[in-house]
Amino acid sequence: MYKMCGKCGFFYDDVENPQCPQCGEASDVKTTIGNQPTDINEDYSTKCPNCGNVQSKDIHRCLKCSEIIDDEKQEISEPFKGNNDNTDIELPPYSEADDISSSKKEFTEHSNNNASTVNSNNDNHNSILNDYRKVAAIVLSVIFVLIIVVIVIVAKSNGPIKINLNDYISNNICTDQNIQTDIDYDDEYNQRSEVALYYSNYTEGPGLRIYGYNQYASLETSDLKNIIDWDSLKRDIDEQLSHKRKYEKRYLDFYDFFDVDSFDFSVDNSDNISNGDSVCVTVNTKENYMFNNVTIELSGCSYTYEIDGLKTVKAFDPFDYVTFIHDNANGYASAGCRVNEDLNENIEGLDGFKVTYYSEDTIAIEKDDYIIAKIEFYFDDDTKSYHNYKNGETVTMYCSCSNYKLTDEYDIYIGVSQKEYTFSNLGEYATKSSTISEEELSKFADYAKSLINKKYGDYDYYSDFKLNSAYITDLKDRTKYISCHNNLCLIYSYTYETWDDKKETKYLYVMFSDLIISSSGEIEFTPEDYYDRINNDYDSVDGILSYCFGDSYNVVKI
Repeated sequence: MYKMCGKCGFFYDDVENPQCPQCGEASDVKTTIGNQPTDINEDYSTKCPNCGNVQSKDIHRCLKCSEIIDDEKQEISEPFKGNNDNTDIELPPYSEADDISSSKKEFTEHSNNNASTVNSNNDNHNSILNDYRKVAAIVLSVIFVLIIVVIVIVAKSNGPIKINLNDYISNNICTDQNIQTDIDYDDEYNQRSEVALYYSNYTEGPGLRIYGYNQYASLETSDLKNIIDWDSLKRDIDEQLSHKRKYEKRYLDFYDFFDVDSFDFSVDNSDNISNGDSVCVTVNTKENYMFNNVTIELSGCSYTYEIDGLKTVKAFDPFDYVTFIHDNANGYASAGCRVNEDLNENIEGLDGFKVTYYSEDTIAIEKDDYIIAKIEFYFDDDTKSYHNYKNGETVTMYCSCSNYKLTDEYDIYIGVSQKEYTFSNLGEYATKSSTISEEELSKFADYAKSLINKKYGDYDYYSDFKLNSAYITDLKDRTKYISCHNNLCLIYSYTYETWDDKKETKYLYVMFSDLIISSSGEIEFTPEDYYDRINNDYDSVDGILSYCFGDSYNVVKI
């Protein structure tokens, strides 16, 4: 440790030199400097110009010779020359107390400087501490944010994928004018799977497809799926799935979760749509779709389209020229159509065009007496066969035009392509308990007599035809259909003359089948509508009844 001599200000090693090597003083007034280089004496000491004594710069009188030392005028290396005029200078007597006082003053100032330094160091320490605290706060904040990010990433990795379909609905409306139909879908289908083809948009892009013209436009249910932007939906789902666990060394994708039955589309208005109409399409889905422990939560949606942009054309209703007909009774009715054979009418609002009869279920469109198109009417199934329709049930009749360019070539549009009909006022099949009035029975008998005369009247060996009896029959088991539901059997006796001029009494029958009783209790239609067959040459009435009805029918005599 280096110390400063309190007398001369010289710095020395207190361990090696217990006394100041400069002045030999062993004063108790010593100031600890610490580990200081030896050249510090050059900075803190000066040399007397008179005697060469080295002492502190702060002591301006030589401790040996009492020479006044002016360190601003004297350099240590310059020897003291004295006064030029060699005049003796009387110096005040040297006092050791002055040096001690000066040393104490020096020590006090040095101590104050040290205290100031300590205070400054304390301030610096506090400042550094505050800086550390700020850095620590920042580091902790960053760590907290990182923890939150990790939690979010983990939650995103393990949590469900939530999709709102409303974000993928297109508000575009595609009409006949911008729908592209020149695409070879068969070729496209061969190149893509059924599921992939289903979840794709048509060439014109996502949007609502609507066909036809103003007041007559329609929607196809199978096309409603086109309102969703499938490319965007699949891209977003696949992107989120890329953050999930892999399956068989690959990332999951859209098709791992969805098939053609995953979405259900419905619409509140699909026919006879006009400009200004509102059409609401609803998409229904399951709440959750799961695969490989990954869940996709899919919310359904709906979107309302305001229809605009439909072209207005001249249209006509072909169903004005066909009649809906039905046969049979309630629970057994069938549907049919019939075009009037005398049909030959101008089309209202279409000058130069008329509708004419072509066949029982077909009309012709003529211009200048030349057929430009034929329109056929039909049902959604083979309604000419047995169908068992009941009162209140409906059936749809359709039409198809032979000239699909009718609108392009002649500016004529078939405004209605289908029409629904309701079965009503269907009568009931007559049963064994049904009542047939004498007046109605007389009509059947008269018609039967005309049939007999027509078939046997020209033969001399048949004569004397008389109504013998009448029977009404119905099936015992009405769940079975044998040949008919009921019968009105009129039996006639007649005289038959043999080849040897003998006369015999014989019997024949005239059969009417499937009689229908109206709600008012009367037989619908005329006898000729129910006529079935006629047969003769029976020996008895019982023989006819046994042959015609056997054990399958209930037989009641009228």
